[in-house]
Amino acid sequence: MAGARSEIESLLRQRHRIPVGQEDDFKVQDPAAAMEAQQGAIRTLALLLVAIASVSLLVGGISIMNVMIVSVTERTREIGIRRPLSLRRDRTRSAATPAAVKPAPALAQAPRVPTAPE
Repeated sequence: MAGARSEIESLLRQRHRIPVGQEDDFKVQDPAAAMEAQQGAIRTLALLLVAIASVSLLVGGISIMNVMIVSVTERTREIGIRRPLSLRRDRTRSAATPAAVKPAPALAQAPRVPTAPE
């Protein structure tokens, strides 16, 4: 590749009539260098996307964990109030099980956005 580059440069210097001591008025670029720069940019972009995805998953996991902790805390409080009111153990379990088994439909419902009257 270096031999071809020097031949191209000498041919261009000859056709542009540039004397030996003078600076070139052209630039010969190697496509391998451009490809290497492009691959470096792609690698950097991929790392950035992985970092963003990691932070996104972490924040989503923390949010879900907080929702579940609040749900369990509220149910525990409710069961704690019902226990002194002579709620038997089997009824306590039957009251708590539906909320523990089916939390997904309640979480999956998107809040309704009010629309402006037409």
